[in-house]
Amino acid sequence: MKKVRFPIFIKLFIVITLLLGSVSFFTSTRTTNYFENVSLKREEEINFRLAIKSSLEVDRLIHSIIDKTLFYSQFLIQNTQNIWSEKQSDSMKNDSDIVSISIFQTKNLSKPVQNTYQKSFLKKYKLGPSFFSQFDISMLPLRRISNGEIVILSATRNQVPLIWIGIPILRDKYQTVTHIASVFIKQESLQKSYQDNGNYELFVLDELGNTLAHPNEEYVVNKKSFALDTLFKKASQSQLNSTQMIITKNKKRFLEAFAKSQFGPYIISSIAEESYIGPIQFVKKQSTFILVAVLFLSIVVITFFSNTLILPIEKLLSFTKEISQGNFDLDIAKNISSNDEVGVLASAFDEMTYGLKERDKIKNAMDKFHGAAITEDMLSGEVNLRGSSKDVVVFFSDIRSFTKYSESRSAEEVVSMLNEYMDVMVKCIYKHNGIVDKFVGDAIMAVWGVPTASELDVKNAVNACLDMRVELEKLNQNRIKRGEDPIMIGMGLNYGKVISGTVGSEDRMEYTVIGDTVNTAARIEASTKSFGTDLLISENVYNAVAKDFIFSEAGKVQAKGKSDSLKLIKVEGAIVGGQHIIIKTPYSHFEPEDEAGGKTQRVAL
Repeated sequence: MKKVRFPIFIKLFIVITLLLGSVSFFTSTRTTNYFENVSLKREEEINFRLAIKSSLEVDRLIHSIIDKTLFYSQFLIQNTQNIWSEKQSDSMKNDSDIVSISIFQTKNLSKPVQNTYQKSFLKKYKLGPSFFSQFDISMLPLRRISNGEIVILSATRNQVPLIWIGIPILRDKYQTVTHIASVFIKQESLQKSYQDNGNYELFVLDELGNTLAHPNEEYVVNKKSFALDTLFKKASQSQLNSTQMIITKNKKRFLEAFAKSQFGPYIISSIAEESYIGPIQFVKKQSTFILVAVLFLSIVVITFFSNTLILPIEKLLSFTKEISQGNFDLDIAKNISSNDEVGVLASAFDEMTYGLKERDKIKNAMDKFHGAAITEDMLSGEVNLRGSSKDVVVFFSDIRSFTKYSESRSAEEVVSMLNEYMDVMVKCIYKHNGIVDKFVGDAIMAVWGVPTASELDVKNAVNACLDMRVELEKLNQNRIKRGEDPIMIGMGLNYGKVISGTVGSEDRMEYTVIGDTVNTAARIEASTKSFGTDLLISENVYNAVAKDFIFSEAGKVQAKGKSDSLKLIKVEGAIVGGQHIIIKTPYSHFEPEDEAGGKTQRVAL
């Protein structure tokens, strides 16, 4: 280790009295940074709370509309027997929010059974009685309302600002919706809360991104769409009901928050960064001015000493940043010519980077054999080396007729095919948070749930298999174009208890999972030939994700060493957003092959 010739203590002793101004510098910087952090957090909190508060106000308004709609609807339905009283009619005519109600029976959504409207509203905009009936009923989501939803949309037309709300109002004894209400309300009922909020721009969008309320009323009467707005797209795709982020628009940065109303509309609160950064910048400038005045008389004296201390430290900082980015090929000591503790620190940094470089080599090598998740846990000491019992999803796959293929091909062709195939399959596994346990020839064994488990392990595993089905078709298309034979595979999934941990000898150990669940998963995969499909799952897997995928009956197979037969299920596709998506390829279904020594029988799920 390099010997200290000129200790930093002596340097500090010489310049301590001259660096009094530096104390002011650090104090000022820390104060302004603290003020900046507090100010930024305050603006973020205000902006976020404004969106949340506004969403609650929207909910209260909609609740009020729903209550009044249910009240009026009772009498509108009864009016079919001509008992709509004058008092109830006046109440509707003078309502401050609702301008039109139409009642539909769910068995016939083409024409309302009863309706009413405010004549004063039509008179205000010089409209005829047919204005509301002219709305294209097919464009309104009445079927969604029939299924029990409440839907709110912008209904502004011809610069007449309106909001449409669809509400289920009556159900039969089986809780099936029998009557729905199509309600038009005045946009001003919502608009009055969004006139002026200072530096904050607060507005409301429906589920399609159309403006329901905005400080700029032109946006409302012209039904301006924010469907392509960055925040709206993120809000409509997010599973969160509220969040906040920085958005760049026209080279300007905005702090924007959204909160989703209970009934669907999105409340957006936005503030330009420059509007709250200004005071912070002013404080910084004032602090800088005072600091310059204090340091002016001492700057000449401390320049020499500060350069010998600060410049090497700044270099160390820049090297530290490079190290944090993974650059370990540095020779720090040669770049910092200092004879004090900083020079010693530079030498220590070189030793540290060498150790980090070696560790990184080991980690990269281990990643290829164990997977990144297991490697991280092993390096951090969190892997249970003694073994533990866990609920795990186990996956097996192999290539059909691989032995025949390998015997008729050169070693280079076989290895090339395997590497190309394995690369595609492994990417699907990693994409869905799985871990590749091992490769055995053409077979792949993967697991979900180790070293850490997730509620989505089973779903992720099935999704990975469906991805493999799709990606295999793409791979085969490329192989056929190259004049090569397509690949057929079989996949099996099982879910249950396993023992996970490291097994082996003192000289060679491997992290893996063992147990009956693993053996059964292999047996399931082997049964795909008998059932004419590329993917079979166990009953345990099916029970865990029965509502998320499309299944069909397969059959039963007698597993070795078990008295009860094993029930197997095919996976035909996925259910996404309520839509059934069949995922089928030319390689996913084929004529079943009789499996020697096995018994299969059809079984209904």
